[in-house]
Amino acid sequence: MCIRDRVSTQSTGLTFSVSMAEVDTRTQLQKDIGLPANPEESAETHEGFVKKEEELQAPDDEKDFHTASFRGISHTQDNVWDPQFLEFSKWVRKTYFKDVSIEDMQRINREGFFKLSVSIFLQFTLYWVLYWTVPEYFYIWALPLFVLNCFLVQTGEIVHTRSHWPKRMTGSDQMDALVDSVAIVITGTSKEGFRRRHIVAHYSDVANCSRIFSDVWIPFSQFPASFYVYPHKLLLLFLDVEYCRRENLSRQQLLVEMIGFYTYLSLMLYEVLFANSCFLLVFHMGPGLIYHGSQILGAMISHSGIDKRNSFNSNGLFDWREAKGLLQVTLFIVDLFANGGASNHGIHHAHTQLPLHLINKNLREINAYILKNYKDVRYNNLLSQNIYGDLFDTLPPPKWYDYIIQALVVFIVFSIQCNHCDRCSTSTTSHV
Repeated sequence: MCIRDRVSTQSTGLTFSVSMAEVDTRTQLQKDIGLPANPEESAETHEGFVKKEEELQAPDDEKDFHTASFRGISHTQDNVWDPQFLEFSKWVRKTYFKDVSIEDMQRINREGFFKLSVSIFLQFTLYWVLYWTVPEYFYIWALPLFVLNCFLVQTGEIVHTRSHWPKRMTGSDQMDALVDSVAIVITGTSKEGFRRRHIVAHYSDVANCSRIFSDVWIPFSQFPASFYVYPHKLLLLFLDVEYCRRENLSRQQLLVEMIGFYTYLSLMLYEVLFANSCFLLVFHMGPGLIYHGSQILGAMISHSGIDKRNSFNSNGLFDWREAKGLLQVTLFIVDLFANGGASNHGIHHAHTQLPLHLINKNLREINAYILKNYKDVRYNNLLSQNIYGDLFDTLPPPKWYDYIIQALVVFIVFSIQCNHCDRCSTSTTSHV
């Protein structure tokens, strides 16, 4: 009888164990989007990074940075994603962008490059038509043309997009090589330098606070956001062979960028000194710097948190239409000059290869869903507002002239973001 009881107990225990193993512990949201009970098991690499067998033997600078290491420290899935944010990533892909295929995104990337090229040709044409026909009215048409160029330069984000598509961004290796060669001339941003920093920004140190103490983050003082500001640093970077090796930078790509970039600067100096003109300096470089400054400020606002992983703390959500006080001015200006750079940036981290204008179309619906279904979401809020909340509560409502002053401060910050390191930028952003 004891043996029978023991067998019965073991059998019951076995049945109980099997029953427990078969219990579905997932939430309804996890079931709806097909997410396993352990979100870390659902990690997906971008399809654009899927490699063929022969590509696995590629040089270090061609390897997928999702599996790369930073100075010998490998990042793994469990320290890249907060489970809640990973759930959201799966949901947003399935709900809004399941019909956007890789081929569709490659087509959009090609069109973005063509649009940017056409916009630059249009800027050039308008400038020279006005310059040769009504030069005496330069101070009348210069400002409207400058503002127009600030919007035309937003038509293609080729460097940012390229950092998320190391292979076949446009569907053509030849066209990708063309983009890599001319990107620094068109935008002032090095594809190679931006790629290295952006790896860390997405997969190692997402929030601003974590970057302050990071061993792998490269500040703008080393890699300027735009080499228009510090053109000599591109040469210094190329000459530092050991640094390029340690940071996994392709010196061949840097050499190609140097040739194009310094040729561009030579033409700009010739135009200013000998042609009595300023198209490249004022109407091309100027809007480019404003665009980059607004993009960086938007990213710094979005990442005004402490979590080094991708989470709703490190990737804040913003909408200037629902923001309060002077923050509304900052968000409006940044979104205006950066194609929604503050509002869409946090969501972009959930689907990094998706063209940003597709996020802009669904921004308010996505924000509403997140606020309803997830907790601890940082919405229209900066780290400094949490730290100094009691102090902010004592301030009176802003006057009408405060909004004007705030707008001027934002444009000053644009230049600071392009010229200074991230530690300065983090401090500055906390007061914007």
